[in-house]
Amino acid sequence: MLVLKRKVRQKLILRTSDGVIEITVTGLSSSGGERQYNIGCNAPKNVEIYREEVAPDELRGCYSAG
Repeated sequence: MLVLKRKVRQKLILRTSDGVIEITVTGLSSSGGERQYNIGCNAPKNVEIYREEVAPDELRGCYSAG
């Protein structure tokens, strides 16, 4: 896993065979001592983006280190 630090409004840009995907840190909030990072994604329409907890079973954990 690649781990990077980003500030609000900074982006990650991924080049894939389906096109360019941009991931932007849009904000940071705290509630009850827990931090939440808001992110935005721009991707080609044919790229499916899921939160892990709602991803299809066949996608969960498919990129685990190993």
